[in-house]
Amino acid sequence: MNRIIIIALLALGLIACQANSAEGPVKKETNETNEKKKAKENNSEKNVSEKVDLELYNAVIDNYITFTEMSLEEAENTSPEGVKSGAYEYFYSGNTFEGISVTYYDINDDGVEELLIALRSGIGSYALIDLFTIVDGEEVISLFTDEMSASVTYKRSGILLLENGNLIFTTASGAGEKYGTIYELNEEEMEYVEIYDVSLTEGDFEIIEKELENTLDIKALDWNAIEKE
Repeated sequence: MNRIIIIALLALGLIACQANSAEGPVKKETNETNEKKKAKENNSEKNVSEKVDLELYNAVIDNYITFTEMSLEEAENTSPEGVKSGAYEYFYSGNTFEGISVTYYDINDDGVEELLIALRSGIGSYALIDLFTIVDGEEVISLFTDEMSASVTYKRSGILLLENGNLIFTTASGAGEKYGTIYELNEEEMEYVEIYDVSLTEGDFEIIEKELENTLDIKALDWNAIEKE
């Protein structure tokens, strides 16, 4: 009799263990799903709370509008405030670029839309010449150096924006040699830092090409011309 009771208790214990084992992964998976959902909701709430007034960019846009209203001589003699050197290609390029356009795009998914400024060609392509963001909800800063902006003035050269917010400068010599530089966005300082460079003697351009697979198609963004007809 005792033996029968012991066997019955062991059977019940085995069933309980199996039940716990079956519930364990389900409970764990449910907890992970809830945690991911909660993190996503928190991130969404954070992004909403960080929405900024895009009108803060108006002064920047006005500077570029003023620039387009100048003659080349006026622009060269007055050095318009806040206008990068790449904008001068608007005058120098002949018929390549027909105007300057702007658009807004959150390059790093932090809830703050950046202001992109580009030269617009007659065939619907855009060459970035400046990029602004808003820090602490009120301070407007440019993320482009004048040297980065000037890349548009060189043949077979330009700055490309990647889907992760980084930038790549690419160019090629007349002999066909390819060069490139990768700029990583330091989100704490909100500035671009050079992290890789391919020169005539150093570097591997295949690394650049691999990164270029993640290029953002800026032509698909909602661009607006700012120069007067």
